Amino acid sequence: MGEERSLIFPLVLGILSVAVLGISIWDSYHAGALTFLIVALPVMSVVGVIFSLIIRKTIRKHKVIWLLGFLGCLAGFLGFLIINLLSLYYMGLGLN
Repeated sequence: MGEERSLIFPLVLGILSVAVLGISIWDSYHAGALTFLIVALPVMSVVGVIFSLIIRKTIRKHKVIWLLGFLGCLAGFLGFLIINLLSLYYMGLGLN
């Protein structure tokens, strides 16, 4: 029973980080109103990736659920980095 509970945590964080990434892309014109999303996305993603890496050796079954949670958290974090790099580039602070 404990293994299933530990699997759900990274999966939920992965789903939430991808959802927050989608909301931040969809609502990019009102990013000032949603500043908690800017903070919540990397925090959820990093916590999910770290927790996934901690529990990866204890998983015996349901490895696909673990993998989906890990990839969701990783996708949310990489999406966050891409959004920030593109916004820096378009603001004129490009990596010249």
